[in-house]
Amino acid sequence: MDAANEFLKDFWPRFNTAFTVEPESAFSPLVPSMKAKLPDISCLKTERTVGNDNCVSYKGRTLQIPPQRHRCHCVRARVMVHEYEDGAMAVFHGSWRLGQYDANERLLLDRAGAAA
Repeated sequence: MDAANEFLKDFWPRFNTAFTVEPESAFSPLVPSMKAKLPDISCLKTERTVGNDNCVSYKGRTLQIPPQRHRCHCVRARVMVHEYEDGAMAVFHGSWRLGQYDANERLLLDRAGAAA
């Protein structure tokens, strides 16, 4: 045992010298294309099923899904509700955003009057 301890006293400094890497930041700069996606990455996501009234219930709130161009209705579809840091919410079906809502459950519209 003493011989092993003597060996390690000499071994560890050589090992550390050979394999030590100077610490660098573990963080890399954020890619510009990811800045827009950051809120959807860092939000609270919960899966829900759309009801027969084309609405999603979430935390005692009712989020009505507006008419969509790519499907007639969303009844019984499994969707993801994204809750953002500021209390706003959005409903997604896959990569399609079906509706975006402020913290008071109001549907947000874009400049053309369509659902945002």
